[in-house]
Amino acid sequence: MYTTSDPRRSVRITPTELVKREKALLKKEQECKRKADELDERFLTLSKKEDEASLMLLQMAEREAKAMLEQLEEHFTCSLCVFSFSTVLDLPSNSYIFASGFTDVTKSWPTLTP
Repeated sequence: MYTTSDPRRSVRITPTELVKREKALLKKEQECKRKADELDERFLTLSKKEDEASLMLLQMAEREAKAMLEQLEEHFTCSLCVFSFSTVLDLPSNSYIFASGFTDVTKSWPTLTP
């Protein structure tokens, strides 16, 4: 059935050659497993660093927003009660800005025209 030209029959592997090949394959398999473990470790380390960086960016954005809000509250306060306000009443006749709770007081003021 097989002829001498059949590659499977023409090249026979000796038992010692087979053992050498198996050892070489085992060595390569161990090396690949070691490299895979190293890559997994590096991936975990990078994931941790990425999470830390995201958290730092979030905290930085929160600090910036808080600082901006503090600045706005410092600059935009009611001229009468000196509290920051959520609703603003701006009277065009003067340069003062009042909290909306003072609308009744400011209605009775005379309008000043330059």
